[in-house]
Order: sequence, then C-alpha cells, then structure tokens
Amino acid sequence: MSNSDNENIAWNFGSERNNGPLNQREPLDLDPLKCILDGAQKLVFLPADWLHIICTFLTHIYALRVSENITFKEILQNVQMNYGIVINPNRITYENQVNDMITLIDEEDWRSAVWEAKRAKNFMIRMFFS
Repeated sequence: MSNSDNENIAWNFGSERNNGPLNQREPLDLDPLKCILDGAQKLVFLPADWLHIICTFLTHIYALRVSENITFKEILQNVQMNYGIVINPNRITYENQVNDMITLIDEEDWRSAVWEAKRAKNFMIRMFFS
C-alpha cells in the first residue's frame, strides 16, 4: 500500500460488526464524497443515494448535495431559489466521465447523467450554465 493510500484510510479499533467484537483493525472509507464531519466534528457517512452536483456559472461555482432521485426540474428550481439565478434551460451541459460536454435538455438526459455518475462510482455531476 502506498503512502497516498494510507492518507485516505483511518482505522477502526474496538468496533463491533455483526453483533460480535472486531478482533482486527478494519479500514474505514473516508472518501470525502461519502462522508463529512458534522458540527461536533463527528464523522457522518452520507447515504449511498446522494449525489454531489457542481454548478458552474460564468462568475460563480456552487456545490449541492442532493438525493439521486431528484428530478432535473427540481435541480433547476433549487439553484434558482437558493442562489437567485435565472437559468436559461436551453444552455445547460454536463461533463461526462470521458470529459465530453453533453447537453441537458430533459429528464431523460438527467437520468443518463445520474446513471453515469453512479456507474463511475464518483457520485458527482459537473453542470455548466451559460
């Protein structure tokens, strides 16, 4: 295991699994896309059905954490309400896993973007608004 691998792993001592004691060190997945620190600095694991959405505008970048079941319409409403931005729905793209820019027009396009993010196991969609 390389040093960079060690930086991303914490060890869980004395935990229980399957109602029995854990007799060996068990690595915890501390991927920042899968866990956060709450206000009390306790580790909180995110549900597996969450997505990270990066919304890139000409002058601002916003990050959202949403359920994978959110609709395209709800994403647009969320961005408009939370950030006071008027969105042109005809000028939205996302960057797929091979860095191609794909136009998001409707719910079917959104479902494809979500499927691709889940398939790549990075659970992130980078959207561009122009």
